[in-house]
Amino acid sequence: MVENVITALEFDEVLKLLAAESVTPPGVARATKVVPAYDPESVDRENRLAAEMTRRIEAHGLLPFGVVPDASPLLSRLEIEGAVLAPLEVFDLVTLMKAGRTLKSALAETRAEFPRLWDIAGELPDLGNLVRFLDGKIAPTGELEDGASDDLRAVRLEIRRRNERLDAALVAIAGRAEVARALQDTFISIRSDRHVIPIRAESQSAVPGSVHGVSGEQRDRDPSRPRGGGGPAPSAGVQRPAAGAPPGDSGPRRRHRTPGRPFRQSAAGKEAARPARGTIGAR
Repeated sequence: MVENVITALEFDEVLKLLAAESVTPPGVARATKVVPAYDPESVDRENRLAAEMTRRIEAHGLLPFGVVPDASPLLSRLEIEGAVLAPLEVFDLVTLMKAGRTLKSALAETRAEFPRLWDIAGELPDLGNLVRFLDGKIAPTGELEDGASDDLRAVRLEIRRRNERLDAALVAIAGRAEVARALQDTFISIRSDRHVIPIRAESQSAVPGSVHGVSGEQRDRDPSRPRGGGGPAPSAGVQRPAAGAPPGDSGPRRRHRTPGRPFRQSAAGKEAARPARGTIGAR
């Protein structure tokens, strides 16, 4: 009998409408699992809660959920001892915790006016200390920010300094007359995690060093290392590239020189693991 009534009322379609009005992934999942209540006390309690929520929206607008990620799979994984989350997954959890704190704060301000809603929000845990500890340490891209720790900031700063010195040394090498005549283009790029300068194929004998890339008539050469991969060439005076360049990032990065302007070094930005980039200017 009950099943026939639910079917006649097209209750499943009602749940679809309810889910469409939900603004969070957990809300959508919960809306699709709602079942009718038959106990008079339960029905009265839910009706009073719905009426209170309606008055709250009319008086103060929608609740400030913001963008809430679906963290249910992550929370399930964290139930396993020793589970490890990727930085972007931690970022999603921080976003969820911040949304919970904002929601709880909003309902706390109106607890006297809407006590039933506060009874629910008051059960949310206070995660303020954890949010303050993690917030701002992971970028939306999932990368650790420099400020994640003092040690990380120091390491990345040293990497940037070494990369800048390396670029400056390559610029000095490129400024030599015999090297300048062999250049294919005026930029320093990254090949096989090493700083290289583009040399014309027919002029590669003019610049000692190891080849880390070939493209048409261009040879990407590291003049700090002689052919065969031995130690640094005494005449080059170039340090080995600083550790920390992104693995597998073999494509060239360049910043073309503005004609008529001297070469200027630039900071490496927030991605401390990436070497500084620069163009080759006349010395």
